[in-house]
Amino acid sequence: LLDDLLDVSRITRGKLQLRDEPFDLRSAVESAVEATAPLLSERNISLDLALPSHTLPVRGDLARLQQVTGNLLSNAANYSPPGSRVELRLAAQGGHALLRIVDRGYGIEADMLGKIFELFVQAEQQIDRPRGGLGVGLSLARSIVEMHGGTIEARSDGPNMGSEFVVKVPLAAADQVRASAAQLLPKSPRRRIVLVEDQPDSREMLRMLLESLDHVVIDAADGAAAVDLIARERR
Repeated sequence: LLDDLLDVSRITRGKLQLRDEPFDLRSAVESAVEATAPLLSERNISLDLALPSHTLPVRGDLARLQQVTGNLLSNAANYSPPGSRVELRLAAQGGHALLRIVDRGYGIEADMLGKIFELFVQAEQQIDRPRGGLGVGLSLARSIVEMHGGTIEARSDGPNMGSEFVVKVPLAAADQVRASAAQLLPKSPRRRIVLVEDQPDSREMLRMLLESLDHVVIDAADGAAAVDLIARERR
C-alpha cells in the first residue's frame, strides 16, 4: 500500500519515470499471475487463463504493466466469494493488446463505474467483504496504462453480477521492436550464438533480435539438442 501511495504521489507530481523498451506483454501477464497465485489459492479462486500463442510486442515498462495486471487480479480475488472463478484473457485486437479480467463477485453499482478509478474512491463495503483496500490501486493502474498510451475501463451489470476490467495498450510494430532493442544493447563483434529456449515464439523473437545485431544464430528447443548442435558445429 505504501509503495502504491508513493507511486501515486510521483504521478501527481510528474515524477514517475517509465522504462521505454520493447517486450512481450505476455511476460508481464505471466509474472503477475505467478505473483498473485498465493492470494488466489488462499481465497480458493480458480483462474481461467487464456494467452495467445504468438508474441504481443509493446513498448514501455514491463514491471509497471505487470503491476497493473497484478492489481486487477488481486481486486478480482478480494472482491469475489471463495470458490468462484476469475477469467483472464489476453489477445490482439485492431493494433492493440486487449487484456480482460472478469470475476463473478460483488459487482459495481452503475453510479460508481465512472468514479471507481478516482483516488481513494471505493464502492460501499459489505459486511462479508472486508478485504478492500483504500482505493489506490485502480487509480494507479489507470495512470500507468494512460502513460503507455492505453485505456482502462470497468464494466458491471450491478451488485452481485460480477465485474469486468478491460485494458488496451498499443502494440508495437515488429520492426520497431527490433530497432529499439538493438539500440538498448551494446554493439559487439559478430558472433556465432547457440540460442536455447523452449518457447517457440520467444525463441523466434530472440533470434530476430540477435540477427538484427548481425550475429549468426543457431537455435534449439532444449539443452540436449543444443549440446548436439554445438558438437556438430565444432566438427
